[in-house]
Amino acid sequence: MQRRFEIGHCLGKGGFGEVYRAVVHGSGGLEHEVAIKLLHPDLLHNEVARDRMRDEGRLLSRLNHPAIVTCYALTVVANRIALVTEFVHGADLSVCCQMNPSIPQRALLQVVGKMGSALDLAYNTELADGQRMELIHRDIKPGNIRVGHHGQAFLLDFGIARSDTMERNAQTAADLVVGSLLYMAPERFGPKGAVSASDVFGLGCCLYEGLVGTPFYGTSSLRDISRLSNESEHFERFLQQRMTDVSDKVPKSIQDLCRSCLQHDPENRPTAAQLSAECERLSDELGGPNLRAWARSQQWPDRPGSPASLTGQTLEECPLPAPGETLQALLPDLHINEGMAQTTAYVSLTEQDTWNDEDGVLLGELAPSVVSSDPVQSARAPRILASAMSVLAVLALIGGLGAFSIALLQRWSVDASSEVPTIETVTFQNEPRAGIVIEEEVRQPTPVQTPSKAIKEVSKRRRSGKPPAPKFESPEPSPERSEGVIPTKEPARVSLSDVTNTGSVPIELRGKGKTFRLPAKVPFGSYWIWADRGEGFVRSTQITLNPGDSAQVICTLEKTRCSYRLK
Repeated sequence: MQRRFEIGHCLGKGGFGEVYRAVVHGSGGLEHEVAIKLLHPDLLHNEVARDRMRDEGRLLSRLNHPAIVTCYALTVVANRIALVTEFVHGADLSVCCQMNPSIPQRALLQVVGKMGSALDLAYNTELADGQRMELIHRDIKPGNIRVGHHGQAFLLDFGIARSDTMERNAQTAADLVVGSLLYMAPERFGPKGAVSASDVFGLGCCLYEGLVGTPFYGTSSLRDISRLSNESEHFERFLQQRMTDVSDKVPKSIQDLCRSCLQHDPENRPTAAQLSAECERLSDELGGPNLRAWARSQQWPDRPGSPASLTGQTLEECPLPAPGETLQALLPDLHINEGMAQTTAYVSLTEQDTWNDEDGVLLGELAPSVVSSDPVQSARAPRILASAMSVLAVLALIGGLGAFSIALLQRWSVDASSEVPTIETVTFQNEPRAGIVIEEEVRQPTPVQTPSKAIKEVSKRRRSGKPPAPKFESPEPSPERSEGVIPTKEPARVSLSDVTNTGSVPIELRGKGKTFRLPAKVPFGSYWIWADRGEGFVRSTQITLNPGDSAQVICTLEKTRCSYRLK
C-alpha cells in the first residue's frame, strides 16, 4: 500500500525547495506527523539538485543521535522528490534568540552542547569499510537548529553536508563556496575550505547571537567578511570589538568559550566534543532554568508555518527514480518548468567575484541576482561574459596606446629640431639598505608665456630657418651633489618592514612576484607565509604589512599553520 500524505502548513522555503508539516497515513491505519521536504518544481530536471537530496537522505539514515532528526523515507510526492523526516514541535534557535525574554544562558549552553555532540558523532561515525564518515555540515546557523517544546534540540538541513570518505551522488565544484555568509568560518574563503572546526565556528556564532541578540558579523558585506577572513590581525581586532557587546552579566567563562570558538585559526578552536563537554560543565554551574524547564514554560504556536500551494491536499507517494533515471520515465504526463529557480544555495567565488589567489583578497561585491539552479550551467555564462569583457578591455587598451603613439609622433614632427624628449623611468637599487629608492625624473618649470606671443615667436623662427626656442631652462647645479654630476633625479624612499623568523623552520614571504627569505627587510603590502617543515615549502597564512610595521613570524613543526605578531 502506498502511503498518503495530508499536507499542512509550509514551515519554510529555501533555494532547493519547501518544507511542509504533514500527516502520513501508512499500512494498517497507522498515522504519524512528519516534516516533508519537497524539491523545487523548477529543479526537477536538475540531476545535481536531485542527487543532493538523495545524499541528504542517505546521510541522515546513517546517523543515530538524539540531536539529529530521524529520516523516514526518500520518495516522490506531488511529482516532486521528497525527503520525509521527523517533525519537531517548537521553534528554530533564531526565533528563540529574538524572544522577549530570549532563551536563558543555561538553556542556550545546553542547546550548543547538544549540537557539538551531534557534530562529533557525525564526524566520527564509522562506515562499513572501517573509515570514519568525517561529515562536515557546512551550514551551522540558528535557523538550522530546532528547539522542541519538550526541551529537545535538533540539528537540521544536511543538504550541503560533505563527507570525503562516503560515496555521494552529487559533487560540489572546486570553485564553489556553499553555506550562509554570516556564519562562515574564515578558512572557508581560503584554499583549504571547510574543515570540522568550521562547524565549531558556526556554533560559536550561534552562541554569540544567543548572548547578544545579533549575528557575530552583524551587517558586514561579502567584501568585509572576506577581508576579515584573510587578515588574521584585522579579524582579531574585530573579534575583540564584537565581544565588547556581550553583557557584563554573562560570566567570563562563557565569554571565553564563545571567544575560543570564534578564533581565526581553526586549530585554536575546541573540537566539537570539547565544546560539548565544556557547555555541559558550564551549564551545570549556572543557575536558572535548564532547557527542558524553559521550553515547557513557553507558548509554542499550535500550527507553525503558513498556508502554501499544497496546504490542505492529500497526496500519494510514487516510486523514486534510480540514480541517473529521470522523473519523466516514471511519470510520462509530468510537465517540468524549464525556467530558472530562485536559489541561494550556491555562492561561487569565480562566478560573481574575482578571487586573487596570490594576495588572498576577494574583489568585487556579490550582487543579488537570480542564479541558475544548476551551479555548473550558472557558472558558464558569467565566465563567458567575463572573457568577452577582458577581450574588450585589451582592445580598448591597444586603441588607447595607438592614439597616444600617433599624438606623440605628431608632436615630434611639428618640432623635429627640438630636444629629444626625456622618458621618465623608475629604477630600483639592487641592494637597498634603508629603503627602496625610487628615482623620479625632475623637470624644470616652463617659462610663463601668453599663447598669442608663443605662436608668433614659433612662426617667426620657422620662417627665418632658426631652430625653435628651448622649452625648458637648464637646471642649476645643486650644492648637495658632487662636482660633475647633473642633478636630474631625486630619490623618494619607501620604508621597509623588518620581518624576523622566531620559529624553528625556514620561512619565506611571497607576494607580488617576489620572494623574501626571513629574516629580511620587506616592502609593505600583503604576502603569503611559506614554511619548510622538511618536505618543501608549503603555503600557510597571509600577513599584511603597513608602512612602519615590523613583524615576528612563528612557524613550528608542531603546528600546521604559522602565526605572526605585528609591532
